Amino acid sequence: MRLLECLHLCVKDVDFERRQITVRDTKGNEDRITMLPKQLMPILQEHLRHVKQLYEADLQAGCGAVYLPYALPADDTLR
Repeated sequence: MRLLECLHLCVKDVDFERRQITVRDTKGNEDRITMLPKQLMPILQEHLRHVKQLYEADLQAGCGAVYLPYALPADDTLR
């Protein structure tokens, strides 16, 4: 993987069960799948647990919201 591809990764792009990473919008503007090294799995899982705790603490403090001016309205009827 290229460094910039790593920086653009999202949680949804990592599949721990299949040990795969989906790399989106690559050099040829296509998606590709690469392997997730077994040695990185526990480190990455711990990092995601830590980030989730930070996010939940932000929500409890009244933060964590993002203004998206062109997004769909947050309406439960859309789900």
